[in-house]
Amino acid sequence: MDKRWLLPHFNSYSTQRQKSNLKSMSKVKNKFKNVLDMMKTPYFLKNLAGVLLFLVGTFGLLFLWLDFYTMHGKSIQVPDFRDMEIADARTIAQSNHVELVISDSMFLKDKPPGVVLSQKPEKGASVKKGRKIYLSVTKYTPDMVTLPKVFGVSEDYRQYSKKLKRLGVSTKVKKEVFNHRLSGGTILKVFYKGKDISDDLEKGVKVPVGSTLGFVVSRRSSDFVKVPNLSCLPEDEAISLLELNDLKIGKVEKLPGRTANNSYVVKQSPYPGKSLRTGGKVSITVGSKAAAGCN
Repeated sequence: MDKRWLLPHFNSYSTQRQKSNLKSMSKVKNKFKNVLDMMKTPYFLKNLAGVLLFLVGTFGLLFLWLDFYTMHGKSIQVPDFRDMEIADARTIAQSNHVELVISDSMFLKDKPPGVVLSQKPEKGASVKKGRKIYLSVTKYTPDMVTLPKVFGVSEDYRQYSKKLKRLGVSTKVKKEVFNHRLSGGTILKVFYKGKDISDDLEKGVKVPVGSTLGFVVSRRSSDFVKVPNLSCLPEDEAISLLELNDLKIGKVEKLPGRTANNSYVVKQSPYPGKSLRTGGKVSITVGSKAAAGCN
């Protein structure tokens, strides 16, 4: 087939295709120009501004509503419920639109029952309406604890009282009894509400937290001691010697001329060797010089 015959027809088709494309592009340019011209008109600009204002106002109101919804109620400040009775605390909680929940309770001897000890959240915290406030309050009835056993005649009062203190039980010494066989402070008897419970401790005795137990304990020294000889001693040494013998200084008579650095015992009452009950008082007379016969 002679290709030379096809060439004029191909050239003619190509030329027509180019003209068609140019015409299409011209139409697009004209439409784009018309759109630009329309966007420049006052009517279009006015409507565009209205649409933008509408969108800005709509989104602004939406954000304000979301902010109000999420923050609504957070302006409430938690009142201070501490040291209030629970009934009063509930009244105040209701007026402040919060709910009280007792999460913990304990018995305290020095506080009345039903009193708020602590709270979470703390006072002044910002919360929503209906927020739960967790309280710790004092109990109306104390917990019961089992007293430790006393091991025969070897239990020391000081050590046993430490055990009781950890359990919330107080102790006091009702009486000291002289016993030369036992160490001082050994427990002899235990009392609760005036009743001797010494023999019951082996079985297990329960008492309320905050109770007080009374004890009879041993002492190594006798209830009576002999008054030492204080003559010729400086005043401060005489007082120290009395304390070592479980005695106390009584009336001190001061003779003329006596000073703080020159003060000696020249007389005492009762006399040396007399038996006094422990804690008894010995009166002395002091002067600036030791009595005759003192070294």
